[in-house]
Amino acid sequence: MLPLDRHGFAEECYFLFSYSPIRLESGEVGGVLVTVNETTQRILGERRLKTTQALAARNARSPHGGRARFASTRARSRRWRCRDTETSGRSDPSHVSRLSRW
Repeated sequence: MLPLDRHGFAEECYFLFSYSPIRLESGEVGGVLVTVNETTQRILGERRLKTTQALAARNARSPHGGRARFASTRARSRRWRCRDTETSGRSDPSHVSRLSRW
């Protein structure tokens, strides 16, 4: 990891460095060729994938297999619909009593 200030703030950047000798006619090493390839997107993508997989595994191990969160979201949605219909001025309140139990 190499922190770089490229966009006005320090960000973590990852690079792959490759070093090759540059030989003189006599066979001695006269210099070094350094090629650099930025791998930041690949590294961050792998990190995100591992995090997502860990969250999915944790969710699968939950007692409800991840369904509890969605069920509570549906119930909350029904409660909001109930409030909206109560305040909408409809003359038939039968649908309100059915939804308000949620």
